[in-house]
Amino acid sequence: MNIYIAHLKRIFQHIVLLYKNFFHWNLSKIGVFLYANLIGFLVSLPFIGIIVYQYFSSYSKLGLSTSPEEFLLNNTVTILSTIFLLLCIVTIFICTYTYGNFLMQNVYKSYLSGEKLPYTKNLYFSGKHFRAYIGILGWIGLYLLIPIVVGFILIVPFAIFAKISLGLSPFLIGGIALVLFLIVLVWFIYLAIRLAFSYYALLYSKEIHKAKTYIDESFRLTKKKVWKIIFMILPFLVVIGLIAGIMQTVEDSIIENRVYNKLLEIQTKSGQDDHKLLEGFYNSSDEKKIEFATIENKFLPMEKSINKEFLSRSIPYIDIKAIDNNWWIFTTLFVVFSFLVLEGITSMIYLSVYGIIKEKDEENNWESDSKK
Repeated sequence: MNIYIAHLKRIFQHIVLLYKNFFHWNLSKIGVFLYANLIGFLVSLPFIGIIVYQYFSSYSKLGLSTSPEEFLLNNTVTILSTIFLLLCIVTIFICTYTYGNFLMQNVYKSYLSGEKLPYTKNLYFSGKHFRAYIGILGWIGLYLLIPIVVGFILIVPFAIFAKISLGLSPFLIGGIALVLFLIVLVWFIYLAIRLAFSYYALLYSKEIHKAKTYIDESFRLTKKKVWKIIFMILPFLVVIGLIAGIMQTVEDSIIENRVYNKLLEIQTKSGQDDHKLLEGFYNSSDEKKIEFATIENKFLPMEKSINKEFLSRSIPYIDIKAIDNNWWIFTTLFVVFSFLVLEGITSMIYLSVYGIIKEKDEENNWESDSKK
């Protein structure tokens, strides 16, 4: 137990390092974020150009000379190629964005060694690191695809059975499908944890090896240590979740109060009750209107004054933008605050846990060698 508490204390001390280097940390985040998105945009430009060309050559004809059905039939190749191009663009941005996270790990590594990595000395243009990183990303994708494919193969038949009604109890079919889903989910999380140290192995590697080498190293380090890793990470994730939840609650409360005051102002001038007042602020969806009507029925009869409880339950079904034009300012402020204060903490936690596991592994290897 003392060792566990010591590990938690060590991780916490590493998190504190981020706030001790607050300005360097955030300037590094901003620089890496801009770099990753700029590179993603530049690399995806050829694909974007083809899509733009397709728009002017094919998609602009939609609705002019043909019906949508004819357009789909006559331009199947174009549509499929567009989907492929969009997937390529998304893949490029995933690769550059996640590589940006890897670059930030290099910054955190420098904090652990008592230094500050110069902004221009990161691995921005290290082709060998980027190739190794993409290779690791590919291997991780393949490994994580296994439970997804197996889950699809196992669960889809139950959906078909439920659809065609073979006389089996829907409760039985649903129960088995749920159990299979949970098994696949646990398998997926287990693999994700076993693979998580691959990037850190690359980060601390003095020489660049094949991508599979780092995957194997991650499997070796995490063998029989999954629960240990979970228990070291979980307390911090819970605290971060609570902080994020409190921040979200504060943001919602501020926006709700602004909407309340604005509606109160409108109501004072119009004399309408809550129901009539909010009729002009429905979301466009008929489904939303039905859900809103259900809430209205629970609050009848109403007095001619804004009821905060009624408004609170109505918020998801009304158009806040139409009531408060400045709602985005507060949302933006909370996003920026979250980026500056919370973004990157989980990465430092994982890096710290990797250091603890790696250190223990080296101690065990040294003891084994000394016995020989």
